[in-house]
Amino acid sequence: MIDQRRELFERFGRLDTWIVGLQYYDGASAAANQDVVFERDPDNPFDSNAIAVFTTAGTQVGHLPRYDAEYFSPLILQGVIALKGHAGESERGDRLPLALEVFATSKVSEVLVRDPRDDWRAIYHNVFIDIWERLPDYRSATLREFRDRFRPLAHDQPLFPKTQFLYRMLKAHIADLEEQERQRLREQVLASVKAMDFGRVMGWPELTVIPLDADGDASQGEPTPPDAEAVTALAQARDQLPDVLRLLPSRCPYPTGARGAVVLVHGAWHSLDWFDSAECAQVYWYQMILSGIENALRQTPPASPPDTDPEAVKVRILEALQRAECTLTGTEEGDGGTRVDIATGDRAGHALYRNGNLLRLNLREAEPEIVYDDDQPRHVRRMIRE
Repeated sequence: MIDQRRELFERFGRLDTWIVGLQYYDGASAAANQDVVFERDPDNPFDSNAIAVFTTAGTQVGHLPRYDAEYFSPLILQGVIALKGHAGESERGDRLPLALEVFATSKVSEVLVRDPRDDWRAIYHNVFIDIWERLPDYRSATLREFRDRFRPLAHDQPLFPKTQFLYRMLKAHIADLEEQERQRLREQVLASVKAMDFGRVMGWPELTVIPLDADGDASQGEPTPPDAEAVTALAQARDQLPDVLRLLPSRCPYPTGARGAVVLVHGAWHSLDWFDSAECAQVYWYQMILSGIENALRQTPPASPPDTDPEAVKVRILEALQRAECTLTGTEEGDGGTRVDIATGDRAGHALYRNGNLLRLNLREAEPEIVYDDDQPRHVRRMIRE
């Protein structure tokens, strides 16, 4: 038989919170990584809004935090919302992480209307109604900044439960919006790389440079064959780096129309730099290659280096970007471009956008993690790069 009561509820959002007070109950171990259920506990001597948390077998685990119960409990009593939760792994003895899903009935419409009362709390509630009605108009960063500024009021003032509820659910909406923005940014970067033309391979055996979006003759034809002088110079460059720098123009000339380059070290993708104009790429051309040379000198070549075919390299880059985390970090001062930080595990970088157009894409090997050796006294401890 269909549960008619369940049909009345629709998912309103998700919150990450805690089950607290584990030390007072015996169900904590049984609740880890399990679904849990909730029940109002109005007879609780410490908090009349308390919401008890139970395992599905009926063993009490603990309670919701007081700040959540304060607004959830009245709304549950009024039949506006219902809760569903899944506990995580124990992080410390007195609480468990909790993924809390909030379901709302048609009565939630009473929460999502302006409050006509002559009350300062009604003014705050109406501010949230305005925000809620215009949620699609705001970026996650804007909403997060508003919420951060409002936090002291939400914690220190006796707002209406319905206002506190919208304040908390705004956090859930921001998290969802951030994930949507990350996905959209990743797709934009992928689309940009897919549209790039990878040109003719050139460089040394240890170092490969592939121009991007080259318009001139240098982007066509077979790879540039290595000459004996160039091979010897880079192979011995630990002692003859000036010789390598002198050979840069002859081994890796700037191709007419190139808007960037992919640099491979011993056949492994080291960096990608792309600019919105060939003029910018020309300015940075040798700087891009020098970074690869420095890494080629430090690294031992593998027994069988990966393929350096431009199309194969492009596939590897796209595969890495499929796994990338993209985070919107704000607006760059000076050019008005929006910066997007990108992390792919072993690669890190950023993209700059202006008016929806990509200005620059930069991806490089991630910097090695800095580990501190605590065996030494703090004033003399040294940094170790692993």
